[in-house]
Formats: sequence, structure tokens, C-alpha cells
Amino acid sequence: MAVLVFAVSSYSKIIPRVYEKRARLLNESKGVTVLEQENFSRRYYAYRLLSSCSLIWTCLVIMFGVNSGLHKFLPPGHRFRNESFALCADTAFDVVAKGLYLGVIVELHKMVFDSYAREQRQFHELRNLMKVLWDSTTDVILVSVRGKDKTSSVFSPSFQTLLGMDPSKTDCSVTKPGVLLHTKCSIDGEQRVIDARFIDSHHISPTENMPERISPIGYGTLQVKVARELIQSCWNHMDELPSRGCDDVTKNALLVVHEFDKENGERCSCELKLSRRPDSFVAIVRDVTERTKRFEAEQRATAEALARQKDAQGVNRFTRHEIKNGLLAGIELCERLNRSFQSASNRVDQRVSATMDKDEYKTIESDMTKTAGMIGQVDHVLHEVLETVLAEAMARDVIYEIYQPLPKKVDIVEVLKSSGRGTGTEHRFPLVLPSKNIPKLILDTQLLLYIHRNAISNAVKYGRAGGMVSTTVRYNEHSELLKIDVSNEPGPGHEKLLNQGKVACAAVFLQSTR
Repeated sequence: MAVLVFAVSSYSKIIPRVYEKRARLLNESKGVTVLEQENFSRRYYAYRLLSSCSLIWTCLVIMFGVNSGLHKFLPPGHRFRNESFALCADTAFDVVAKGLYLGVIVELHKMVFDSYAREQRQFHELRNLMKVLWDSTTDVILVSVRGKDKTSSVFSPSFQTLLGMDPSKTDCSVTKPGVLLHTKCSIDGEQRVIDARFIDSHHISPTENMPERISPIGYGTLQVKVARELIQSCWNHMDELPSRGCDDVTKNALLVVHEFDKENGERCSCELKLSRRPDSFVAIVRDVTERTKRFEAEQRATAEALARQKDAQGVNRFTRHEIKNGLLAGIELCERLNRSFQSASNRVDQRVSATMDKDEYKTIESDMTKTAGMIGQVDHVLHEVLETVLAEAMARDVIYEIYQPLPKKVDIVEVLKSSGRGTGTEHRFPLVLPSKNIPKLILDTQLLLYIHRNAISNAVKYGRAGGMVSTTVRYNEHSELLKIDVSNEPGPGHEKLLNQGKVACAAVFLQSTR
């Protein structure tokens, strides 16, 4: 009796532990990854073993109590008081208990400790991860394996997107098909296509043949053409590594650049990064067209900036202070020479007119007048050269968008008359003012003169030789808009242009066209 009490008191501690493990297990999730599922399985089978132990020990206590009661209350010689009955019962229960333990232990081994089963579960998880990566990645995954008689290569579904094609519109029962290509290397080293198919790469199996998931592709299609070029380029680079001194082809990743034409005719530049083995490689194909375009644009911008800098340096050399100062000094000398010549001619005129006859006096007067005119022409040329230098420098600043306007209040009419092109002062360049009261406006004088000078130059160049070129200035007081029109007389061939018809005339005489 003491033994029974001790056994029950020792065993009873296991029951609260079973309920604690059960409550903890119900509050936990099975997990998503293989590692989380293995940790859950460990806790689950620990609970199973503990509950099995409590069940077996409960049955043992009950059987011990029943056996004690039978020996105490049944008379000797009763069939249930037989010694062999207790032995058979204990033996049978021991076998059942070991069977229960063995079932739990074997299941625990398969789910937790079996290395092959763990590898299969990890491989299945990796396969599911690769399915998502295979379908959703924007880069193309290329796997190529070289065998004895052929090379097998598989492209992920994004390969058709790289070509500018819609994978859902292909003649295939799969929504996102991959491309399987079998090639054979010819004598000249070129990869020749021997088989091309659309495949559902999720269901590739070495032991199963599923023709409903595979459909052939024509050898002349864009997919086969570009796929063969990519495979050819990758294997060529791998075959050339030993000749470059790279005996270990698995040491570093290899970068290959290839270009091809998409379905819409656009040029695509792609970058292939190879993770290679002696007879196989895995490549990530990435479209770098935009990056290439940005790089080319940056190169063009850099070249334009350098050209602009050189041009600015040339302009600075041309318009540096020495040249401008020389022109200004020449203009100042012309003004002084003109004043000195005028004063000297007046004194000579007073002295010579009294002692010289009229014919000789007229000759000297004519020579002096010509000399004064030549001095004026030199002054005019120097002013024009200075204006040309400043205008060219300003034009380059305007073209390169670095010109800083200097606005001030000016009289438009006076500015146009002082342009040096004869506007408003010569009969050939009249200045028409429909608006009589034109107020002074805040403008950049140099920029206005440059624009007007360019318009006058074009009008003279493309108009009738020696024809009139008029400048019309209009100002709208309500909208506060200033409009300057420069018009010329029709140039040679104008009548022929008019005879070409209304459509041709509309195209030729369209504003801002030549």
C-alpha cells in the first residue's frame, strides 16, 4: 500500500505539466518557414510524449490497483486470482505501451531528426521561394547546362517582357511561360538551335512527361533568335577565359554586355552577370537601356559643357579687355583727330582763301572734305566692330542660357534708330509707328538690338535685293503688349512659290519657318 501511495504521488506531478504544455501549444502557430515548423514540431511531439507517458502511467496505476483488489477480495482458487492472469495483463500492456512510445518516437524522427526529410522540406521551401522569384522578378534568369551532345538553357517568363512582348499573348496554355532552348555547338563554335519550346517551369520533372504544358516555338521567332544570341555570347566569354589567364572559371562572377532589337524595333542594351561552373552557368539578364541612355546623355552634356567652356574661352580671348580697350582707344583717337582736323581746316581756310585762286582753293577744300569723310568712316567701322564683338559675346551667352539681362527704362523708337542699321534714318529701312504714344518700357537694350539686328539681317538676306525693309512698332495699351514686325519685299522666285498651290504656300510662308 505504501508503494502504491508513493507511485501515485510521484506520478501525479506529470498531469499539470501536460495541461501547461497543451495550453502553450494551442497559443502558438505552426510557422511559415521550415525552421519555424521544425521548432513547432519539437514542442508538439514533446507534448505527445508527455501525454503518452501520463496515459501509460495512469493505466499502470489502475492495473496495479485492480490486481491488488482482486487478490484481497476474491477467494483463493478464483479464476481471476490466478498468478498467470496478472503476468499476461502486465505483458500485454507493456507491449501496447512500447508500441505507443515507438509510434511517437518514429514520427518525431521523421519530422525533426531525419536529415533526408529535412532536406526535402528545405528543398520544397526553396522551390516555392524560387517560384515566386522566377515569376515576379523583372530581371531575366538564365540557366544553361552543357551536356555531351547538346546545351540546354531555360529562360524565366520575364524574358518575353525584356523583348517587349506580352507573355499572356503567346500561343501557349501557360499564363507565364518560360523558354527552353536546346542548342548544339557546330564546328565553327556557333550555337545552332535544335529544339525550342515554351514551358511551365514550375512543373519540370525528370521522370514525368507533360506535353500539355509544353508547346514548340518556331526557330525564326524573336524569342529564339535573341535567346540563341545570349547563350552564344555567354559561352563564348566562358570559353575565352583560359586564354586570358583565368584557369579557374568559378572564381569570380563574369559580366557580359549584349545588344539586340526589341519587337518594336527599339535597341535594347542588356547586362548579363554570370555565376559559372565548368559546364554550366546561371545568368541574371538586366535591361540597362535607360542607364546607357543616361550615361550617353551625361557624356553629351559633359562634351557640350566642355565645348561651351572652350567657346567661352575663345569668346573671352576675342572680347577680352585688350581688344575692347583697343577699339575704344581707336574710336577716341578718331574723335580727337576729327576735332583737330576741323579746327585746323577752319584756320587754313581763313588764311588760304585770301591768297589762293578759286580753282586751287576748291581742290584743297575737296581734299579736306574727303579726309574728314574718311575719318568719319574709320570711326563708323570701329563702332561697328565693337558692336559686333559685344553682340557675338551676348549671343553665345543667350544660346547657352547664361545671359543676365540688364533691364532699364528706354525709348523703343530711339533705341531702334540708334541700332546702326539705318532704321528710321534711311529710305530703305523705314520705321512705321501706328501707335503714336509709345511709353518708355523697361527692357534690355542690348538684347532688343540683337534681336532686331538679326531680323533685319534675315529680311535683307531672303528679300528682294535692294528692296525696302520696314520695321513696324505696335503697342497695345490695354494688354500692355509690344509687337515689332520686320517685313521685306518678296525675293527671287516668289511668283513660282505662289503658283505651287495653297498647301505649298501655307507650308512655305508659315511663321518661324525658312
